[in-house]
Amino acid sequence: MGIAPPSNAVAVLGSMPLFAEVPAEELLALAAGAHWCELPGGATLFREGDPADAAYVVASGRLEASSGDTVVRVIGEGEVTGEAGL
Repeated sequence: MGIAPPSNAVAVLGSMPLFAEVPAEELLALAAGAHWCELPGGATLFREGDPADAAYVVASGRLEASSGDTVVRVIGEGEVTGEAGL
């Protein structure tokens, strides 16, 4: 359920600390090759124990990582999650 990259995708990526030093040309290629998605509030991106097959960058909003009913980490704009399993 991917969506097209936003028109400001290069600016969005370039504003993130992870990509701050990456040249615009490379950010453009990254934006074009990335799988962009929007999640409604309360949706599950992945579950503990799922195979790790991607890293996720939060372009806007936030994600909550939880174990059972306990939130163990909040991942905000510009932060990455899922990369530890790659």
